[in-house]
Amino acid sequence: MNTLAIDTSSETISIALRADNKILTVSLKIGLKHSETLLPWIDRLLKEAGIDAQSLSLVVCSVGPGSFTGLRIGLSTAKGIVMGSGSALVGVSTLDYLAGRFDFFEGIVAPVINAKKNRFYTAFYNSNKRLTDYLDVTAADFFINFEKLQKIYKSEQKYPEYQSRLLLTGPDCDIIYRYLRDNLQHDNTAMDRGFRFADAYTLLNIGEERFKETGGNNPAVLAPLYIRKSEAEIKMFGE
Repeated sequence: MNTLAIDTSSETISIALRADNKILTVSLKIGLKHSETLLPWIDRLLKEAGIDAQSLSLVVCSVGPGSFTGLRIGLSTAKGIVMGSGSALVGVSTLDYLAGRFDFFEGIVAPVINAKKNRFYTAFYNSNKRLTDYLDVTAADFFINFEKLQKIYKSEQKYPEYQSRLLLTGPDCDIIYRYLRDNLQHDNTAMDRGFRFADAYTLLNIGEERFKETGGNNPAVLAPLYIRKSEAEIKMFGE
């Protein structure tokens, strides 16, 4: 299976390609220049692998939450490739795939994406299982939600000690980590030191697994995962 994975949910573009026995990946932190750089880099990886878009079997795209513009560009590009090549399409939540890198971690994993206005997109996971809704929270509310999760675990008869461990990851987890360090006490929290580097290879693997389990998404109805309204929607319709 030849699979292409695309993540444009943040200021970092991440692309992964599996073609025959080759695996090629690239991550570029270039600001919000996705429209200028995404297609040229996809083309470069395809040429490096010695295939063209017609040879793709599956395109996997992160659908958010994240940058409104970045998500639209990534998903539109993925749909265009799918329509032109006849390949299947799978959409994966950005938070799901960021947490999926740490399915081995014995504790709670929380990916963090800056939602601007001093708010953050996040969710809490354990062993690749999402334990909460997708959240749009302040830094203070982030830890309130974490403490609520701890209380739920403690109310159960069996409470594994490792559930008090928290691993922060994602492109903006350093902001939450600094808030914790400056305002709270939580010795069992660690930060992913490679958080600035997106990992479309994990996105690719998760997308392939979902395709095998449930098939692809309908490109006509697959849409970005927006947890809040865009600025344009707020101006037009209000909060």
